[in-house]
Amino acid sequence: MLAIAETHHQLTRLQGNGFDSVPPINWRTAGNIRDQLIMDESTRTKTRLLENGVTTIEGHATFLDAHTITVQGETYQADQIVLATGAKPRPLHFPGQQYVGHSATLLRAHELPQRIVILGAGIIAFALASIASEAGADVLIVQHDDVALRAFDQEFVTTLMTQLAQQNVTFSFDTQVHTITKTSSGLTVQLDHQNKLETVTADAVYNVTGRVPNIAGFGLETVALK
Repeated sequence: MLAIAETHHQLTRLQGNGFDSVPPINWRTAGNIRDQLIMDESTRTKTRLLENGVTTIEGHATFLDAHTITVQGETYQADQIVLATGAKPRPLHFPGQQYVGHSATLLRAHELPQRIVILGAGIIAFALASIASEAGADVLIVQHDDVALRAFDQEFVTTLMTQLAQQNVTFSFDTQVHTITKTSSGLTVQLDHQNKLETVTADAVYNVTGRVPNIAGFGLETVALK
């Protein structure tokens, strides 16, 4: 998806210098290709595991103790059990939080929302904003403090923000979500900007405020982790 957005951006810059027109990004077609790539890679990964003698068990695991898990009624034991369950979006707490998606929600969408609010101003937020805006969406990035891309040179960050502003990306710093409500025309997002409430309308809101370990629901409460 990023490669498609980057190619479109370069073609736009070259319009009139070898290209007379720039075709729009077909989000649905790009999504179908993405889905096929992911499916193919998943199949190849499982095939490699099986070829190397790895036993795969599909299902939800629950710990009984530090050396025992159950999966679909079957019990398995091991000297060491390694959790490699990845991470999940950081939980948000405000009325209407159930209407908020995450980065994968946008990348898996077969129709591009035209009005997007992204919560967070880190590298993933900027990547999503770049892709979506290049494909024609209007994007608002909301950040709780006054810094974007904190780990990067702020002079370059300012340049990047200026460029994104030219393709329908806007920014709201020192801002938090107050409430989100669903209406017939989309999502009404009420923002608290420096103790003043502002309202925007969006088709989708995505949480890109960071991730936390995905370890809930495995029965780890009574297991000592190392």
